[in-house]
Amino acid sequence: MRKGDATRARIIEEALHQASVRGYSAVSLNDVADAVDLSKSAVFKHFQSKEALQFALIEHLIDRFREKVWLPAEPLGHGRPRLDVIFDRWLAWVDGEHWRGGCPIMVAAIELDDQPGPLREYLKEKLTGWARLVRRELSCLSDPPLDEEASEQAYF
Repeated sequence: MRKGDATRARIIEEALHQASVRGYSAVSLNDVADAVDLSKSAVFKHFQSKEALQFALIEHLIDRFREKVWLPAEPLGHGRPRLDVIFDRWLAWVDGEHWRGGCPIMVAAIELDDQPGPLREYLKEKLTGWARLVRRELSCLSDPPLDEEASEQAYF
């Protein structure tokens, strides 16, 4: 990994930990710079604005969630085997296995709920896709498969 990539990864990790504890809007480039022992201009070199940093954080979170929760379950059969792994790993994620302040995706969803814009829309799209995937797996639990309404109720 190149030095610049390693620095960017350090910045993202620190910003994610701060966001999971304090919220995304409370994280500043200066706070992150201080925590990773860089100047604010060095952080600015990687992320030209607070908004660019926030978008990178959400993208990174979605990728990490997919890696930790979905990818281990994906090779398993539809229905119960896959759902068992999904829910075990999802609960570990939410319980803060990876984050000091709990699930940073939930923190982002709550914080961005009333803030229109591309970041909110991106997160909403990803969360909607995840819900659709889980509903699909839930529908496979019965024979015949659950209809859309029943799988929605099971998901809820």
